[in-house]
Amino acid sequence: MIEALSRNLGLKFASVIIAVVLWFTFNYLTTGDSTYSKTLVLPVAVQHIGSGLVATVNVHQVTIELAGARPKLESLTPDSFVAFVDAVGKSVGTYSVEISTRGPATDSIRSITPGAAELILDHYGYRIVPVVVRDVAGSPDLQADLEPATVTVAGAATAVASVVAVQTTVALPGPHESAVMEVRPVAVDAQLTPVAGVTIDPPLVRATITVRQVKRAGVGLRP
Repeated sequence: MIEALSRNLGLKFASVIIAVVLWFTFNYLTTGDSTYSKTLVLPVAVQHIGSGLVATVNVHQVTIELAGARPKLESLTPDSFVAFVDAVGKSVGTYSVEISTRGPATDSIRSITPGAAELILDHYGYRIVPVVVRDVAGSPDLQADLEPATVTVAGAATAVASVVAVQTTVALPGPHESAVMEVRPVAVDAQLTPVAGVTIDPPLVRATITVRQVKRAGVGLRP
C-alpha cells in the first residue's frame, strides 16, 4: 500500500499543483474579470442640429449598464461617456431616434435604458412680452414697479407663439410698507399655464412691491 502511494509521487504532486492553479484561475481571475458590473446615469444631448432650428427631446437622461473586467470599469464615471441623439440631416418635424453613446469603454455597455427618444425639431423664434406680478392671495391692492417691464422669450417657434406674458407670484408686504426683490418669472400662455422649452432674457426682474392705500367710505372722517 505504502509503495503504491509513493510510486510516481512527483507526478502526483505536480498534478495536484496544476489542479489548484486551474481552480484558482477559473474561480477568481476569470470570474472577477467577466462578472463585474457598473451602472451609470448620463444626460442626453442633441448633436448636429440644423441651422435655424431648435431641438427638444422627451428623454433627458439614460441609464447604462456595463459589464467587464473590474480594472477597466472601476474608474469610469458619467463624465467618461456622452449620450446623445443625432439630428444630422433632419428638418422640422418629430422623430423617434436611437440614443447613442460615445466613450472609452462603449464595448462594455450591455444596455441603455431607455434606448430611444422623441426628437422634435422646430424653427427658432422669439418675441417680447410683458412681465406680470400677482399676489399670492389675489389682492387687487398690489402695485409693482418692474425693471424691466418687458422681456424676450425665445426657443421653438411653436412654443414661443403661445406665450402671452411672463408671470411671477409674490407675497404682499405689510400695510404702508414696500419691498424690493429680484423675481424669476415663468412664461405662461393665455390660460396662465406655464410654457416649457423657452428661455427668458433677462431671467431675473427687479420688482418694487407696494400696497395701494384704498380709501373706504367713512374711514378717516370725524362724526
